[in-house]
Amino acid sequence: MQYPVLTVLLLNILAMTGLSLAMPKHHQQLLNNGLPPLRIWLLRMLSITLMFMALWMMCSSWGIAAGMVLWLGLLSLAAIYSLCVLNHQTLRVISLSVLCLLISLLLII
Repeated sequence: MQYPVLTVLLLNILAMTGLSLAMPKHHQQLLNNGLPPLRIWLLRMLSITLMFMALWMMCSSWGIAAGMVLWLGLLSLAAIYSLCVLNHQTLRVISLSVLCLLISLLLII
């Protein structure tokens, strides 16, 4: 089955945003409250799961060699995007994350 590259990019953006929110500095910047250890663990595990799901989609669509290369490229783009959004538009991070999740779910189906 061919998975769209856009779906993988959106899953990687969600994963990188989740990893950023697992850091106390970014969490405090966005939500203005403390970060309990359970939430840190949940955000990290969810983000890692999303990354592996995106990797599986790329490898099943493009083969292992090309899938890994494309996934790493999309992961880099997602990291740069998350960095820019967190630094400059902190109020939009949550709404953009929800939008990415909805679009990626629609593209998977």
